Formats: sequence, C-alpha cells, structure tokens
Amino acid sequence: MRRALIRRGRRWLYITHRWIGIATCLLFAMWFVSGIVMMYVAFPQLTDRERWAALPPVAWDRVLVTPDRAMAIAGVANYPRDLRLAMLNDIPVYRLLDWNGARKTISATDGHPIEDITTEQALAITLPLRAFFA
Repeated sequence: MRRALIRRGRRWLYITHRWIGIATCLLFAMWFVSGIVMMYVAFPQLTDRERWAALPPVAWDRVLVTPDRAMAIAGVANYPRDLRLAMLNDIPVYRLLDWNGARKTISATDGHPIEDITTEQALAITLPLRAFFA
C-alpha cells in the first residue's frame, strides 16, 4: 500500500514537473521572439500634429515679453539651441535650452524666471497628457 502511494505520488510529481517545464518553455520562447521583434520593428511615435493636439493653446493675449527680452533675462548671449513658447498651467512661458545644455523657463507675462514648480502645477501639466493617452 505504501509503495503504491509513493509510486502514484512520484508519477504525479513527474507529470506536474513536465507540464510546468512546457509552460515555462513556452513563456521563454515568447519572451525571446518578442525581443527579436523589438530589435527590428520601430516603436510607434506620435506625429507633430498629434503632439501639438495634446498641448493647451497659447494665451496670446497674455504674452507681453518678446523672445529677445526673455533671452536677455535668462542670460543667454547667443541664440539658444531651442526656444519654445508654451503654457505652464495658465501662464505662457518661454522654455530655453542653451548650447551648454542648461534649461531655463521665463514667464512670458512679466519676464520673471520660473525656477521651481509646485506639486499642483506638475499634476496639472500631466492631466491633459493622461487624458490624451487614455
């Protein structure tokens, strides 16, 4: 009786081990094939039109500082690598990227540099993006 129980337990152990091995092998095979696909298939990207559609419109009536004045406030002597006018919550701002990699944000309403943003501002920035990608 005891020998039959051991034999039956061993048989179920072998069967369970075999099917777990098959399932694990299939999992690793899918993982390997997906890695090969990711090497050769480009990741989907948004077009410029799709990216711009997710951004809030610029409040042009509140823009009082010129780009040249914003560059002078930021202390940029030459034209920066990148200069963009965007909205930070409800404030239009100039975002500058200098040639040495320094990023600066200048308010387009009164020209003061924006050094830090609050947690509420960061969450408000990400809310339209979350709605766009949902």
